[in-house]
Amino acid sequence: MQIIKKLKAKGPVKKTVIPVVGLLDIIAVVIFALFASIAVGIVDGSDIDIFNALLFPLREVILSVIVGIVLGGILGVISKLFVEKAPKQDRYLAYLAFILAFILGSVFLAERYHLSLILIPLTIGMTFTNLVGKESFMIQNAALSNFGGPFIIIFFTIAGLALAPTSMVQAGLIALVFIALRFIGKVAGAYLGASMTACPVTVKKYTGFCLLPQAGVTIGMLVALSAILPEAETQLVQAIVLSSILIFQIIGPILMKYGLEKAGESRLQIDVF
Repeated sequence: MQIIKKLKAKGPVKKTVIPVVGLLDIIAVVIFALFASIAVGIVDGSDIDIFNALLFPLREVILSVIVGIVLGGILGVISKLFVEKAPKQDRYLAYLAFILAFILGSVFLAERYHLSLILIPLTIGMTFTNLVGKESFMIQNAALSNFGGPFIIIFFTIAGLALAPTSMVQAGLIALVFIALRFIGKVAGAYLGASMTACPVTVKKYTGFCLLPQAGVTIGMLVALSAILPEAETQLVQAIVLSSILIFQIIGPILMKYGLEKAGESRLQIDVF
């Protein structure tokens, strides 16, 4: 989103990338929830009943979505009845307070009733965004963007402290394979999908490059993972995924800028760094 804004990109690639990224996040969270319980069963050495292993995560996903929609709806009503009537500066602070309160509430509900730590806040955001106007969206987005940076830094610091050298060595080859498969999957998958849906040539060729930056919901899944897997397995997965984030946060923006410029959708030349 930052690259798109800075490039002032407009065109079919940009219009394709934004909804695809949102859809990918949702699918990733659902797959994570479905298979996390299987991973826990494998680590514990317990017998895995495929029916129960899929049934309970599916219940978790459905309930998490319902709870998220309800909370997002309540937040939207609060915005319409109270926040939008306040002065602009007060709305900035009000959205920050209300959204953080709802996020913390969703985390409590997820922990208390064994629901998804990621899917509830994600659904809250989706529901709330579709209930408010453009101005309110811009204000709350600015409030959260300015507030979220320190938490990202804290996460990476804590994750780095938890990583053991043995885990990083063990993850080396796996991380390389993971990074290669992610690159191939994004680029080739986007090309195949665009070809099947008769999209313009630029969408086929350059959408995959625009899907390479990695962070966002991936960080949320790493946090959730630390709550369900033993420390050794958590460190191994963190080492693999953090290595991937490091690589794709370096090359991802560069390749995304390249893709948007080659597609002729950039309205401004920028330095991605």
